[in-house]
Amino acid sequence: MKNLKSSVSIWAVSCAGLGRIPFAPGTFGAAAGAGVAWLLNSSAAWQWAVTAGAFAAGLIFIPKAQEELGQQDPPVIVIDEFCGALIAFAGFPCLTWLQWTIGFIVFRLLDIVKPPPIRRLEKLPGAWGVLLDDLAAGGVARGIVYWAVLKNLH
Repeated sequence: MKNLKSSVSIWAVSCAGLGRIPFAPGTFGAAAGAGVAWLLNSSAAWQWAVTAGAFAAGLIFIPKAQEELGQQDPPVIVIDEFCGALIAFAGFPCLTWLQWTIGFIVFRLLDIVKPPPIRRLEKLPGAWGVLLDDLAAGGVARGIVYWAVLKNLH
């Protein structure tokens, strides 16, 4: 039974296998989150519900995946990028493709570079450290999207 639970954990935190893509798995996980936000574009409530559900799944399944893989934040775990991208876009119903692209690039840059204090969050133990740095990057990207894109480009 442990193998089944481990397989389910890896499947969940890899966003149904996206984390197993051998190059840029985090970008694919973030693209999935941005894509889900786009698909649910007409309903901010559903966007936030999916974000909360993915975050809860991360809290549940990341510790099991960490134990199985023997690493704190292995590349296969991309549910954090998925959640961060959802945070960046949830509740913005009127973004153009260009604005989505800008927001996505800003999120990925913040997630990769991890400027202070975002970097400090990844030092938290367990699933919290894996998830919160990406949620913070998503929140900062969200602020930049709001300020730069919605406030100044309309």
